[in-house]
Amino acid sequence: PDFLEYKDFVSLDKVRTVGYALDLEEFEDGLRCIAAPVRDQTDRVIAALGIAGPRQRLDEAELKRRVPVVVTAAEGLSRSLGYVEGHAPRYRTAS
Repeated sequence: PDFLEYKDFVSLDKVRTVGYALDLEEFEDGLRCIAAPVRDQTDRVIAALGIAGPRQRLDEAELKRRVPVVVTAAEGLSRSLGYVEGHAPRYRTAS
């Protein structure tokens, strides 16, 4: 796929590199989640912004559409907290 799945994350370093995390029913059967970091003015991750929904609504195509939306929203919240763009990696699709 064009995005990373939970099973692809072998460490938090990989999550930091791509800028988001997915839960594709690993936590609860039928539940899918997308989350992205929220940073403060010191570039420290202080929270996460995410969405969750049933597998029927968050199918693969919808996940691909929603990942950049979640990442962009988390980046906007980060900027409102004093984060300066460029200190952390932006969303990238997995290769």
